[in-house]
Amino acid sequence: MNMRITKDGSVHVSANAYVLDHRVANLLSKICPSLRRARFKIDALNAKRVEALQYVNGETLSILGIPATLRLVEQGRKASYRFKFEKPSLTMVVPRGTTFEQKHKLMQKLLA
Repeated sequence: MNMRITKDGSVHVSANAYVLDHRVANLLSKICPSLRRARFKIDALNAKRVEALQYVNGETLSILGIPATLRLVEQGRKASYRFKFEKPSLTMVVPRGTTFEQKHKLMQKLLA
Protein backbone atom coordinates (compact mmCIF):
# COMPACT_ATOMS: atom_id res chain seq x y z
CA MET A 1 0.00 0.00 0.00
CA ASN A 2 1.08 3.54 -0.68
CA MET A 3 -0.36 6.56 1.11
CA ARG A 4 0.46 10.22 0.62
CA ILE A 5 -0.89 13.57 1.72
CA THR A 6 -0.80 16.17 -1.01
CA LYS A 7 -0.09 19.89 -0.58
CA ASP A 8 -3.83 20.63 -0.56
CA GLY A 9 -4.30 18.21 2.39
CA SER A 10 -6.10 15.40 0.54
CA VAL A 11 -5.12 11.82 1.33
CA HIS A 12 -4.41 9.40 -1.54
CA VAL A 13 -4.13 5.66 -0.95
CA SER A 14 -3.19 3.15 -3.62
CA ALA A 15 -2.87 -0.61 -3.29
CA ASN A 16 -2.52 -3.66 -5.48
CA ALA A 17 -5.73 -5.29 -6.66
CA TYR A 18 -5.25 -8.25 -4.28
CA VAL A 19 -5.33 -6.02 -1.16
CA LEU A 20 -8.83 -6.20 0.31
CA ASP A 21 -10.75 -2.96 0.88
CA HIS A 22 -11.23 -3.68 4.59
CA ARG A 23 -7.43 -3.90 5.08
CA VAL A 24 -7.04 -0.42 3.63
CA ALA A 25 -9.89 0.84 5.84
CA ASN A 26 -8.29 -0.76 8.92
CA LEU A 27 -4.96 0.91 8.17
CA LEU A 28 -6.62 4.31 7.76
CA SER A 29 -8.61 3.95 10.99
CA LYS A 30 -5.42 3.11 12.93
CA ILE A 31 -3.49 6.10 11.65
CA CYS A 32 -6.38 8.57 11.56
CA PRO A 33 -5.08 10.75 14.46
CA SER A 34 -1.69 11.09 12.74
CA LEU A 35 -3.40 11.94 9.46
CA ARG A 36 -5.44 14.67 11.12
CA ARG A 37 -2.33 16.23 12.67
CA ALA A 38 -0.47 16.08 9.37
CA ARG A 39 -3.40 17.55 7.45
CA PHE A 40 -3.73 20.39 9.96
CA LYS A 41 -0.02 21.19 9.74
CA ILE A 42 -0.18 21.23 5.96
CA ASP A 43 -3.30 23.38 6.11
CA ALA A 44 -1.64 25.82 8.50
CA LEU A 45 1.49 26.03 6.37
CA ASN A 46 -0.43 26.53 3.13
CA ALA A 47 -2.90 29.08 4.43
CA LYS A 48 -0.51 30.82 6.83
CA ARG A 49 -3.40 30.87 9.31
CA VAL A 50 -1.23 31.06 12.39
CA GLU A 51 0.71 34.02 11.03
CA ALA A 52 -2.54 35.79 10.12
CA LEU A 53 -3.96 35.59 13.66
CA GLN A 54 -4.36 38.76 15.69
CA TYR A 55 -4.95 36.85 18.96
CA VAL A 56 -8.19 38.59 19.91
CA ASN A 57 -11.44 37.19 21.33
CA GLY A 58 -13.83 35.77 18.76
CA GLU A 59 -11.20 35.19 16.10
CA THR A 60 -11.60 31.99 14.07
CA LEU A 61 -8.73 29.55 13.66
CA SER A 62 -8.40 25.94 12.47
CA ILE A 63 -7.60 23.10 14.88
CA LEU A 64 -7.27 19.69 13.20
CA GLY A 65 -9.13 21.17 10.27
CA ILE A 66 -12.05 22.19 12.52
CA PRO A 67 -12.97 25.90 12.58
CA ALA A 68 -12.75 27.02 16.21
CA THR A 69 -13.32 30.30 18.02
CA LEU A 70 -10.43 31.74 20.01
CA ARG A 71 -11.21 32.84 23.56
CA LEU A 72 -8.34 34.84 25.03
CA VAL A 73 -8.16 35.13 28.83
CA GLU A 74 -5.51 37.33 30.45
CA GLN A 75 -4.80 36.26 34.02
CA GLY A 76 -1.80 36.52 36.28
CA ARG A 77 -0.76 32.88 35.85
CA LYS A 78 1.06 30.46 33.58
CA ALA A 79 -0.09 30.08 29.95
CA SER A 80 -2.44 27.19 29.17
CA TYR A 81 -4.84 25.95 26.49
CA ARG A 82 -8.18 24.16 26.47
CA PHE A 83 -9.98 22.91 23.35
CA LYS A 84 -13.70 22.05 23.38
CA PHE A 85 -15.05 19.85 20.59
CA GLU A 86 -18.81 20.20 21.24
CA LYS A 87 -18.72 23.93 20.43
CA PRO A 88 -15.33 24.16 18.75
CA SER A 89 -13.36 26.71 20.72
CA LEU A 90 -9.83 27.19 21.96
CA THR A 91 -9.36 28.96 25.26
CA MET A 92 -5.89 30.47 25.52
CA VAL A 93 -4.98 31.66 29.03
CA VAL A 94 -1.98 33.99 29.11
CA PRO A 95 -0.41 36.19 31.81
CA ARG A 96 -1.44 39.85 31.82
CA GLY A 97 0.67 41.98 29.52
CA THR A 98 1.60 39.14 27.15
CA THR A 99 2.77 40.62 23.85
CA PHE A 100 1.62 39.61 20.38
CA GLU A 101 4.98 37.90 19.75
CA GLN A 102 4.70 35.89 22.98
CA LYS A 103 1.15 34.79 22.08
CA HIS A 104 2.40 33.80 18.63
CA LYS A 105 5.19 31.65 20.15
CA LEU A 106 2.71 29.98 22.48
CA MET A 107 0.43 29.15 19.55
CA GLN A 108 3.37 27.74 17.61
CA LYS A 109 4.15 25.41 20.54
CA LEU A 110 0.54 24.28 20.64
CA LEU A 111 0.52 23.40 16.94
CA ALA A 112 3.95 21.71 16.92
